[in-house]
Amino acid sequence: MSKLYTESELCEMLGISRTTIYRLHKSGLLKAVRFGRSVRYTQEQIDDLLRRLGGSDSGDSFGKEDAADKLAA
Repeated sequence: MSKLYTESELCEMLGISRTTIYRLHKSGLLKAVRFGRSVRYTQEQIDDLLRRLGGSDSGDSFGKEDAADKLAA
């Protein structure tokens, strides 16, 4: 199994806010693994999100504006 990332780690890695992560999760674009009240994200889920949003999974980050544009579409 791959590493599990917290919301804070995901925010830092992608350069987006917790609110954006919540919106991505609620919209179904970002799947989460739940352990009781804890929410974690796998590398595969993050890579899938980047592919869906048209980004790359090579470590390039996208900004809040990019994610917001994709959610608004």
